[in-house]
Amino acid sequence: MSDNDTNQKKVIRKEIEISTIPNFVYKKPLVSIDENGEPQVTYRANGNKIPIKKLPLLHIVGYDDKDNLISYQPLDMVNEFLLSKAIDDGELELGTDAQGLAHYFSFVLDKQAAWDAEYDEEDFDPLYDDPRPEWDAFPRNKQERLTYQYRDGIKQLAIDGVLAKTTARQYMSSVVGFYKHCLRQGIRFNNPPFQFETVNIHYEASASSMKAYQRKQVHTTDMRIKFAKSSRSGGTNLSNLPRDLKPFTNNE
Repeated sequence: MSDNDTNQKKVIRKEIEISTIPNFVYKKPLVSIDENGEPQVTYRANGNKIPIKKLPLLHIVGYDDKDNLISYQPLDMVNEFLLSKAIDDGELELGTDAQGLAHYFSFVLDKQAAWDAEYDEEDFDPLYDDPRPEWDAFPRNKQERLTYQYRDGIKQLAIDGVLAKTTARQYMSSVVGFYKHCLRQGIRFNNPPFQFETVNIHYEASASSMKAYQRKQVHTTDMRIKFAKSSRSGGTNLSNLPRDLKPFTNNE
């Protein structure tokens, strides 16, 4: 048995953890090929530097039954996404995105742990049984894809009061932003993580317009989380409320 197999058997649980690098400074590298055909990385002495006050990085950490650290694997694609938001988009605060993606990948780990618990090598048939859940592989059925299951699950957490509705939407937005980054980097999934949509928004036109209302198209995805609007009746059926209005008497 190899050392990797031994370590794998020792891992009791896996968790997503965030480590933060304070006062990180990014310098754009210059990559060249030397005479031996090997890539070489150098930096300009007076090149532009991008300071990042706090750079969060995500890792999959494995522990044994005595809480000893066994494995440590960085989530490279996630960390690249967080770094790009600071460098390319000029984002100053990355904490919410890091927390949202940590929440999502914890969900992925839970799905994998449930699959591993039921997996039987002798009975498993790849033609009929569902494959092990992965963040970058999606079944044909939309409702079986991790992104849709996460959307429905985090919405329920918000309805149950476990998460604030604004937090649920922010976490979902971080997940969508991450997958959009993957698509921009040329990653092609076997099935799309979500569908893009165009939503028409109608709003009141300005006084200078000949039309009473104008329309604006917004490009979004079907990962939007919608909550039922609370009524001013406090949840009471409007048909059960008294409709008759009586004038006040002199004593009222």
